[in-house]
Amino acid sequence: MTGACSTVLIYDSFGPYHLARLSAVRSMMDVTGLEVGSLSSDYSWFTEDSSGFVETLFPGVSSDQISLADLRSAMDSALDRLNPIAVAVPGWSSPAALSALLWAWRHSRTVVLMSDSTALDAPRRAPLEWVKTIIVKGCDAGFVSGSRSADYLASLGMPRDRMFDGYDVVDNEHFVHGASAARKQDERLRGQLGLPPRYLLFVGRLMEKKNLGTLMKAYARYASQNTEAERIVHLLIVGEGPLAARLKALRAELNLGDLIHFYGHADYPRLPTLYGLAEGFVLPSMVEQWGLVVNEAIASGLPVLVSNRAGAAADIVVEGENGFSFSPNDIVGLTKAIEALVSADKNALGLCSRQIANEWGLARFAKGLQHSVDKGIEAPRRAGILTRAVANFLVRFHMRQRDR
Repeated sequence: MTGACSTVLIYDSFGPYHLARLSAVRSMMDVTGLEVGSLSSDYSWFTEDSSGFVETLFPGVSSDQISLADLRSAMDSALDRLNPIAVAVPGWSSPAALSALLWAWRHSRTVVLMSDSTALDAPRRAPLEWVKTIIVKGCDAGFVSGSRSADYLASLGMPRDRMFDGYDVVDNEHFVHGASAARKQDERLRGQLGLPPRYLLFVGRLMEKKNLGTLMKAYARYASQNTEAERIVHLLIVGEGPLAARLKALRAELNLGDLIHFYGHADYPRLPTLYGLAEGFVLPSMVEQWGLVVNEAIASGLPVLVSNRAGAAADIVVEGENGFSFSPNDIVGLTKAIEALVSADKNALGLCSRQIANEWGLARFAKGLQHSVDKGIEAPRRAGILTRAVANFLVRFHMRQRDR
């Protein structure tokens, strides 16, 4: 394999988070990024890679706009040319991941399966879980977000000694420096951006699984018990999504137009300012494999309230020390969590958040990926006939579904 690069890191598209991880890992090993499309259908980022270390199969489009036949052909051609020793693939079900898996198995290359899936993500069906176990058998190592994703991948047959964490991290320095700079210009920025004097922050898509209706109802209970206008903490909701109109109607129904604010979309450079001026952060999701916004919040030095359904709650939220967890179905429990955060020593909780964030930064991603690749090369688990047959079936299934 003369001239081969060490590892190809594959995503549907590279956003600012992925580029930061790629930059960090390149300081430790030879790795090239490979994205299907330069746009994302789920996120509004458009990030041009100035490093030259990301190749794009289909510039100017998102992965769901590309035929699967074209995707497979382009993936094969790119990997043939790059000739990697190892490929790191995002999960086991997307067309891009399956195409890369099939190429790696045909060429007897190391496969690192990157996953933040947990047992809590969705109802699990035995036939599909069996399919996953077959795919996992053909992967040499697992690169996971944290303890819950490790538990789930182990249940699918990945040995514990082949798993390493750190998959879901952010560029801590971006948030540390941005939040600190914002706090030094507090009054000016609040006026410029129209921010309330004190607020609890949510950042994310306005969609069903984020459970914002429950958050707003819990906040209404908190507000009804705290009527001093100068002391009350407002709720700032940052993001866009299909439930925006419904949630604004709920705000009117709750008569909280002066206390619940919808900011809309915030670009990546703006986020540290919004975190830096907040009292705390809340993530009320019913389903959340990890929750990178929790990483962003703790890097910014915020105490956090995190649903116990979020993977991040198990690893980067220490109860009573940097925040509190709660059941997303429990309005009363969430109200109590809001009250606990508002009355807590936020400086102490924020300091603990920063200390935890220091352990979950880009260096953890770089080391985790390197250890995963090294383990896979050292002790390969080659895919058998059944594994390849199942993967080929899944690709054909995706093609039929896409063509309908």
